[in-house]
Amino acid sequence: ISGSQVVVGKMMGKTLLPLPPEDSYANLEKAAYSKESIHALESAVIIWTGQIKAILNAESETPLLRGENPGPDAELSFWNSKAQNLNMVRRQ
Repeated sequence: ISGSQVVVGKMMGKTLLPLPPEDSYANLEKAAYSKESIHALESAVIIWTGQIKAILNAESETPLLRGENPGPDAELSFWNSKAQNLNMVRRQ
């Protein structure tokens, strides 16, 4: 699973779900009986779950808790960004 894909996504402010190695899912009949393929797919799902939880757990009041005083535009920007991120995950 490509960790660099996750890092690139973070640098762009987006959530990119890393794909497991193609040979772990290219032939599903063989992959169903391959411990390595099953492990690769399970690992991908665990990573995806963590990434999705991070999006869902992001809170708009975080700047306030840090002592910042954001305006209403910051709130709108936060929710717009969160919606874009969730839509990107859905498309993947």
